[in-house]
Order: sequence, then structure tokens, then C-alpha cells
Amino acid sequence: MIGKRDLEWIFGQPVNLSPALLDSVLRFTLAFSYAEHKLMRGWASTREARDYAKNLLSEKDFKFDIFENYFFNRYSKENGFEQKLRILCNNDNQSYNQINAAFTSNEISKIDRLEALFRVCIRLRNNLFHGEKWSYMLRDQESNLDMATKFIVAALRHSGE
Repeated sequence: MIGKRDLEWIFGQPVNLSPALLDSVLRFTLAFSYAEHKLMRGWASTREARDYAKNLLSEKDFKFDIFENYFFNRYSKENGFEQKLRILCNNDNQSYNQINAAFTSNEISKIDRLEALFRVCIRLRNNLFHGEKWSYMLRDQESNLDMATKFIVAALRHSGE
């Protein structure tokens, strides 16, 4: 297991991640890596999120309400949701517009809603490795990573993995 000393070595400074948050990060990265290989042709891209959604729905009906409800609340209902969505999308206007439309429009298709979930997961992953998440040591991200991991695992199981 990665410990406090390992984190200090990686970051070059003391890092105060709770064991639960570190566990969330590790589970998410492991699940995402496997899903990237099995569901996303080895390279996750927000530009192809619609294809991932179509492929998942083409096999049989995929139930994703619980994940959709969580992220819908996070990015369209919670206090400061617009800023949270902008930070998540990190200048990816196409993802911002698609996720925003999926979570605010009453007349959106199942494929659009599932595409939004894939975009959220890919943006979380991108921000974890390249974005701002580490600048504030992943504060308030544990539940997001946990729900994204549950969505990814459900998608993998649905596809037979």
C-alpha cells in the first residue's frame, strides 16, 4: 500500500490524504485503466464518449439511474454547481456543453445522458492526472471518485467483463 512516506516522496512535500481518499483514488485509477482497455479501445477520449455510450446500450438495457442522479445533483443542483462543472471540464467546452445539456434538459436521450456520464469519468481521470485536482489535494473528491468507480465497474460488468 502507498503510505505517507511514499506520498511525500512523490510530491516532494508532506501530503495529508486520508486513507479513505487514497483508497478512492487507487480504486478509481485501477477501474478506469481496465475500462479504458476494455470499453474505450485503449485510449479514453471525450470526443468518443458517445460511441462508448452507444456500444454499452447496444448490448442490452443498461441501468445507470443511480450514477446519473448523483452526477446530475453534483453538476446541476448543488450549491456552486456551475463552477464545479467548469472546473471538471477544465476548458473542454464540448464536454461542458454536452454535460450541462444532459443534466438540464428534459428532452435528452438515454444515449446523451450516458455519454455525459462517460465524459464526467474521463474528465475526472484527466484532471486527476493532468488537471487541477492535486492543487487542492483532491478536497471533496472522494464521493465523486467512488461514484465514478461504481459506474465504471457497472459498465464493465454489463459488457461482460
